Amino acid sequence: MLCHVKHSIFINSAALLLLAPLLCIAGSTGDRPFVPDPEADQAPELHGATWVAEGPTWVVRMQHLSEAERLAYLEKVTGLRIDPFASPPDKETRFTSFLVLIENRGESALEMNPIHCWLKTNKGDLETPIGLDDLGFLYRVAGGDLPPAYVRVKPALLESTRTVYGGESIHGLLIYREVEPNNKSFRVDVQLSLPDGETALVSAPYRRLKKKD
Repeated sequence: MLCHVKHSIFINSAALLLLAPLLCIAGSTGDRPFVPDPEADQAPELHGATWVAEGPTWVVRMQHLSEAERLAYLEKVTGLRIDPFASPPDKETRFTSFLVLIENRGESALEMNPIHCWLKTNKGDLETPIGLDDLGFLYRVAGGDLPPAYVRVKPALLESTRTVYGGESIHGLLIYREVEPNNKSFRVDVQLSLPDGETALVSAPYRRLKKKD
């Protein structure tokens, strides 16, 4: 059974303290042509720039990052100023990224599989997250090889199934191909596999930034 979760009144302060230091750059729109849309159907609660959805035993927090914020997060996790997904100088942005924190407040383990974390546009386009293997393939298509140093960012990526044991939390990046600006909106879905065999779906909606915004 698939359930959508909308509201979260109680915000776990410890988890927020974990998330906040990972971003050392304030959340301006920057290179992001889309902004959160709290009026969309099935939208979770929006706290600043962070979506917060809560179930009986879990909490999911998600934030759309600019390229500068992504680099800051990667440096915080790895200690290195390396961003394999950075746009070349004077080129259009190639990838868009989301920082996700999943907290398990229950006693039994739950799972997150990035294959079930989709980015969907209003035009019906569907994207799954890009990992280092995918990036390496793009390099080979272009006639090059993935620089060995890029492997160092792997711990910061949510690119494989992650188990979150009771009382624990995980955080990492979901990275997708950049959304074409001619789309009016998109949403990022994060699906959790729960201990009772059910699944929970958190949908974070975004709309195209208007000039008057």
